[in-house]
Amino acid sequence: AELARVERTRLVVGNATTGRVASAYDWSSSPKADPAPIEGDVMRRFPWASGRILRGEVVQIASADMLPSEARNERENFEERGVRSMLVIPVRMDGRIHGGHVFISLAEERVWSEQEIANLRIVTEIFASAVRRRHAEHALRESEQRFRAIAEHATELVSEFDNEGRYHYASPSFARHLDYEPADLLGKHASVLVHPEDLADSTRAVARGVQPG
Repeated sequence: AELARVERTRLVVGNATTGRVASAYDWSSSPKADPAPIEGDVMRRFPWASGRILRGEVVQIASADMLPSEARNERENFEERGVRSMLVIPVRMDGRIHGGHVFISLAEERVWSEQEIANLRIVTEIFASAVRRRHAEHALRESEQRFRAIAEHATELVSEFDNEGRYHYASPSFARHLDYEPADLLGKHASVLVHPEDLADSTRAVARGVQPG
């Protein structure tokens, strides 16, 4: 907010499938500038601005008087929120536009220079990268949770190994079928459950399975 010399900023990321807001991150210079909760269909409610953002255009609104007649919803929002000026920079992730980084001036009307917009584009890219990593981590956790939920109830032996062939996870079925407590296998090499005569072939098979790429 300080870099843009505004009282409020909001990073809005939409769901490309539903068109609704997937997440929003807010920064305010003071409690008085705290934004109202964002509606899930905010991108649909403001078609004039959203259409330009989704085309990759920067939307700069120096004042409500500069809005065209087709931007009626945007004008009403300016008046309701006490917004004087607004700048929206498209949020691009994985080659697609997923939302906008909104900079809101409440104290005065203003126009952002080309250099200021260029600087704020860099800020937006940094924030977008952080959000992308956060989403990826969340998706990974969900995937792991689904895997564990399935594995915990599987009748077959389900296991995970690290890149050195040691048990990273063993399902409860190991106790039922082999009389080995899963916790006792963690950190041990896969060879502990292999017959000595089969060790060489099994070691080669495990090595192929944990090769990177």
